[in-house]
Amino acid sequence: HGLAAGDHHSHKGSGSNPLCLPNDPEYGRYADYTWGGILYGAQYQMQGQSQPYASRFTNGNIPCALCQAKGKKTTFMIPAKKGCPLNWVREYHGYLMSSYFNHQYTSQYLCFDDAIEIAKEMGSHSGGSYFYPVSAGSGNGLRFPPYIYARELTCAVCSQ
Repeated sequence: HGLAAGDHHSHKGSGSNPLCLPNDPEYGRYADYTWGGILYGAQYQMQGQSQPYASRFTNGNIPCALCQAKGKKTTFMIPAKKGCPLNWVREYHGYLMSSYFNHQYTSQYLCFDDAIEIAKEMGSHSGGSYFYPVSAGSGNGLRFPPYIYARELTCAVCSQ
C-alpha cells in the first residue's frame, strides 16, 4: 500500500503518469533541491453535484496499492464497461478518472475502484495532483446515443 502522487495540476512539465509511492521510500545520492520533476500527493476532486462519488471525498488523499492477479498473464482496463469479456475475470470495477480537462498537465486515464477510500496517514489537501471523474464530451466523434453528454463513465479491470 502507498499514496498516489503525480505532477501538480498547474504545472506544464514533469511526468504525466500517476505513481503509487511506497510508505517507506529508499534514497540514494541526493542534494535536497527541487530543480527537476516534482511529485505531489494526489487528491480526489468531487465538485458540487459530482457523481459517482460523494463530495465528502473532495481533497482526500488517494491511497493506492500495486496489485497482481496470481496466475494471470494479461490484465487490462476497459473504459465505459462494468464487466469483462467472456472467459475474462473482473478484478474490480468502478469509474474512469483523470486530470481536469483545462488544467496545465495531462494524466493517464485510470480506473478507480467503486469503493474509493481516503489515505488517512497523510496530511490533507496539498493542492497537488488532482483526479476527477471522466464524462462523455459533446460530439467530436462520440455517438450520442449510446454515450450521454456529461455522464460519468464506468470502467472494469479484467485479467486472464
